[in-house]
Amino acid sequence: MIEPSNQIARRAAGRLAGLDANLPAATERLLLAQGGPRRRSLDTSTSIALASLLLSLVQFGWTVYQDHLRQREKAEARDALIQKLRDRIADSGGLVPAGERDRVVEVVTEEILG
Repeated sequence: MIEPSNQIARRAAGRLAGLDANLPAATERLLLAQGGPRRRSLDTSTSIALASLLLSLVQFGWTVYQDHLRQREKAEARDALIQKLRDRIADSGGLVPAGERDRVVEVVTEEILG
């Protein structure tokens, strides 16, 4: 069975490919955990880092949403999810450009909520 967070990460990476054209492929490589040698370049490293952040956001967001959904109404759980994702991106060291942070939060939130 495919983990819901893996499916969410794939869809979110596809929607956010405008940030980095290599994001869907890098996300897939991380999901498949291919251990082969990686080509070293700034673009590949950035793509892998962004894909890692995306997977982290999705897994973190899914957990936050599920925990809050058990305790609160759906609207409150959505608001808590958005705030937690914003905080996590802010702590990522500037990997996501400031002008794209809201879009990343929006896409990840929409994909988690379906």
